[in-house]
Amino acid sequence: MQRHLALLICAALLVAGLLALSAQPALTQEAEHEKGEEWAEEGRHELGLFFGITSKEGDKGISVGLDYEYRLSRLFGIGGVAEYTGADFREGLLGVPFYWHAWKELKLVAAPAVEIEPAERSSDFVVRLGGEYGFPVRSGIEIAPALYFDVSSEDVAVVVGATVATSF
Repeated sequence: MQRHLALLICAALLVAGLLALSAQPALTQEAEHEKGEEWAEEGRHELGLFFGITSKEGDKGISVGLDYEYRLSRLFGIGGVAEYTGADFREGLLGVPFYWHAWKELKLVAAPAVEIEPAERSSDFVVRLGGEYGFPVRSGIEIAPALYFDVSSEDVAVVVGATVATSF
C-alpha cells in the first residue's frame, strides 16, 4: 500500500510540476489572440483510437485503446483512457489522463490508472507517464506517435504506438 501511495504522490508532483512550468511569461496580445482563434477552431474535444505494442519483462502484446480529451484551456486537458493489451498480457487499463500541451503539437500525459487482469481476477494501480506528437493529416484529423511508461509498484511497461484522433 505504501508503494501505491508513493506512486500517487509522484504523479501528483509531476502534474504540479507541469503546471508550474507552464506559468511562463504571457505572449503578446496579438499572438495570444491568434493562438486562441486557432485553438477554438480545433474544438475542445478530442477522440482517438490507439494502436501499439506493450513490452514488460520480456513479454509483448498488441495494445488497442480509446482516448478522450476535454481541453480545459489552450495548455491543459483532462480525459479518459481505456486500453486492452492481448497476447502475453491479456489485461486492460482504465485511467484518467491529465494532458499538458507543452509545445506546438507535443502533448505530455500523466495518468493515474488501474490495470485489470480478468483471468487472475486482480488489479494494480499504475501511473502512465509519456507523451505524443500530433501530425495533422487533414482538417480535424491527426496521427500522433506515442511513447508511454506504465509504472506500477512491481515493474514498468513500455508502450509504443500511434493514435489516430479527431477534434470536434
